[in-house]
Amino acid sequence: MKLLLSQRNQIFQIIQNSEDLSPNDFKFSDNGIMAGGSHITEIIHSKSNYYFMISDSNVTFSPGNDRITYTTLHNKMWTIIISYFREWLVSLSREISIEDEWAKMEADSKYFDVNDQDNSMFSVGEQKLIVDKIENLKEDIKNTKNINTSEFEKINKKLDHLEEMVSKLGRIDWKNLFAGSIFSVMAGALIPPDAHQSIMDLFKRFFEGFKLLR
Repeated sequence: MKLLLSQRNQIFQIIQNSEDLSPNDFKFSDNGIMAGGSHITEIIHSKSNYYFMISDSNVTFSPGNDRITYTTLHNKMWTIIISYFREWLVSLSREISIEDEWAKMEADSKYFDVNDQDNSMFSVGEQKLIVDKIENLKEDIKNTKNINTSEFEKINKKLDHLEEMVSKLGRIDWKNLFAGSIFSVMAGALIPPDAHQSIMDLFKRFFEGFKLLR
C-alpha cells in the first residue's frame, strides 16, 4: 500500500514521540511489490530486523504481542493500520530491551568450562588458598544488595560443601562440581536480576583464580 506523505510523516512522528525509540533506528521503504502486484510499505528496525509491513490488504508485523509474526486485514482504513503500528512499537520496545537469558546462560556456562588435563589433588597450600577465597566470596555475596537471608543461606550451603570437597576431589572434578553448583543454586534461588548479575560476576572472578592452579 502506497502511503501519502502525511501518513509517512505520522509514522515518523509516532516513533519520534515514543520514549525509547528514535526514527534513526528504522529504515523506511515503499518500493516493494508482492507477487500479484500488491504494493508494499515496510518500516524495519535496523538492529533487530523486526518489521512492520503494509500491503494493499494486510498488515504483517514482527514481533507481535504474543507471537513472532502477526498478520491481519486492515480494510484500507488508516486508523486501523496506525492502531496496529502503535501496538507493534510496544511489542518491539519490549523485545529489544530484554536480555536473552538462554544465550546468557550458555555464555556463562562456557566461561566455567574446565579444559584441564590434570586431575591431581590440590596441594595443601592450594586447598587453604581455595578455602580462604571461598570465605571471602561468602562475605562478598552476603554484602550484595537486594539478596535476602534465605537465598544467601542456599548459596552458603553450596559453598560449604565445596570447601568440604576441595580435599577429596581432583582439581578437574572439583572445578566441575564448582561450576555445576553455581548453576544449580543460581537457577533455583529467587534473586533479583541486578543482584543475580552481581553474584555471577563474583563467581566469575573467583573462578578466574583457578587458571593459576594447575
